[in-house]
Amino acid sequence: MTQEHDQAVNDWQAALQVALADAIEHLQVLIFDEGWDAILAQTGNQEDALRESVATYERELARLFGILRASGALPSSVAWSTLKVDLRRAALDAETEISLRTALETGLYAAESIPLGEHATYQRWASALRSFLTSRLAGASDQPGPGAADEDRLLWAYQHLADIEEHDAFNAAFIAWVEASGMERETIAEVVNHQQRLLSLPRFDLFLNTSLRWLAGSTGT
Repeated sequence: MTQEHDQAVNDWQAALQVALADAIEHLQVLIFDEGWDAILAQTGNQEDALRESVATYERELARLFGILRASGALPSSVAWSTLKVDLRRAALDAETEISLRTALETGLYAAESIPLGEHATYQRWASALRSFLTSRLAGASDQPGPGAADEDRLLWAYQHLADIEEHDAFNAAFIAWVEASGMERETIAEVVNHQQRLLSLPRFDLFLNTSLRWLAGSTGT
């Protein structure tokens, strides 16, 4: 493998880590801030509302970690253990409330019922996905420079993916590109099957947001 390929893989995995952190933070906002009044109205009191909101957070975390495991993004059980340690440490360093840290533990444990996906399949799928994303920039002359702010680079990336931001539209465009890519028939079948499997699971948006992050990061090089 070339150094350029290795760098692309590392950049993709870094974008996935950021997308995962963003998703966890977004869940907290959706459930404990924006969704609190609705949960309180449903349960009728603060104690039950807190219990229900934490339970919802646990379930959503399990779904998020579940697709991460199923995708094959983690090369081994050791990598999964390392991720758990990192997430726990980050929550502790951020002085996250004990109830949310406990919910994190529960969500991680629940996700372990989903087997780790095949990492080699994930790598071929992710490589095809990166090539697909790059192909959408053909002829683009508006790419932000290396010194551009993160928000500007994310906005630029979003503008180039806006027409396929919906899951089914993204899937259709990606599958069409893969089938016309000239890859070996077996590789095409493997990538398409993996894509369809991930699309059928909750929280496929994790990889849409990874795509956005990776594309935005490519403008800084």
